[in-house]
Amino acid sequence: MDSSPAKVMSTRRGYRLSMTALVVALPAALVVQTWGSIKDWRSQFLRQPLSATLGQPIDYAGASWTVTRITRLAGSEGNAVVLAEFEALAADPKALGAVPCKVRLSDGSGREWQPTL
Repeated sequence: MDSSPAKVMSTRRGYRLSMTALVVALPAALVVQTWGSIKDWRSQFLRQPLSATLGQPIDYAGASWTVTRITRLAGSEGNAVVLAEFEALAADPKALGAVPCKVRLSDGSGREWQPTL
């Protein structure tokens, strides 16, 4: 077995390079594998809510959005069905489709209602 100082230094250097490459390669592989999931999560959960009143146009996601009508339909006690109608005028239809958008109702006390359709 050759244990000359040059051979030991070469082995140590190879070990250090391998460990450094591992420290860089593993996180990079993890990011590459999960990038689509991160993008999907971000598009679903990182949104800025916008408030609008009836008839007030709001510019969002490449379009001008206007709440045209809100109708309360019959519901049981303590429950209500709300029909909200929107008008969206897209300046660029491709940009409108590229940005995810969710519509929901909320009140001043922090309660929120999501669409059922």
